[in-house]
Amino acid sequence: MLDVTVEATGFDLEEDERRGLVALCRHQEPTGNVAVADVRVEPASVAGCPHAACRTRLCLPAFPVRRSRVWSWPEL
Repeated sequence: MLDVTVEATGFDLEEDERRGLVALCRHQEPTGNVAVADVRVEPASVAGCPHAACRTRLCLPAFPVRRSRVWSWPEL
């Protein structure tokens, strides 16, 4: 699945600790699970921060992350 654009429809935890967090992906019609660490996301994506955290936990370099325009700080 190298360099194939997929739509991530959600995230889930698998029982296999080595795989950890997986992205539920769809490419055209078939769906499947891909380890989040193996997925590349857009820097300003909502999934950017969880993706970076997942890769950091696995001692992998995180991809660049930017704060999205739609993110806002919670009111205290």
